[in-house]
Amino acid sequence: APDPANRPFFVDAPQGRARALGTRYSVRTGSGEDGALTHVAVYEGRVVIEPRNGTAAALTLDAGQQTRFSDRATETPTAVTASASAWTRGMLVAEDMPLTAFVAELSRLSGRTVRCDPALNALTVSGTYPLSDPDAVLDLLAAAHGLQLELRRRWWGGVEARLSPP
Repeated sequence: APDPANRPFFVDAPQGRARALGTRYSVRTGSGEDGALTHVAVYEGRVVIEPRNGTAAALTLDAGQQTRFSDRATETPTAVTASASAWTRGMLVAEDMPLTAFVAELSRLSGRTVRCDPALNALTVSGTYPLSDPDAVLDLLAAAHGLQLELRRRWWGGVEARLSPP
C-alpha cells in the first residue's frame, strides 16, 4: 500500500537489495540451478535493483519488467508474463514448463514435499493448477502423463509425494 510518510521499502536478498518506488512487485531468492540469483518482477510502479558487491550501476525496473541479479550484476530486463503473479491468487500457471521445474514450483508454493524422478526431465506441463489442492494436481499429472504417483508418510508426520515413470 502507498505510504503517506513516503518511507522507503527495501527487500534485502543475499545478492543485493530491491527498493520500491511506490509499487507492487515480487522478489524471489534463487534456488536450484539459479541459486546464486534473485528474481524481481514489477507489476505496478518502479523498483531499483542494487547488486550488493558489484561495480554495475543500480538498475530501475518499470511496471511490466522483470530481471534476475547476482551480487555483482543484473541481467537485461525482460517482460513480465501475465501469469507471473498467479501464485498470489492461489494458482500455478505453466506453459511448456519442464515437469521437474513444475514439481519444484508446486512443492515451493504449496508447502508440500514433492519429488520428480530425473528420468522425467523431457516431459513438459501446460495449464493452470490450484495451489489449494496439490494432491489433485499430482493425481492429474500422473493420469495425464501415465506416471506412477507414490505417497510416503514421513516419520515426522509429513507426506512426501514422488512422480516416477510407470
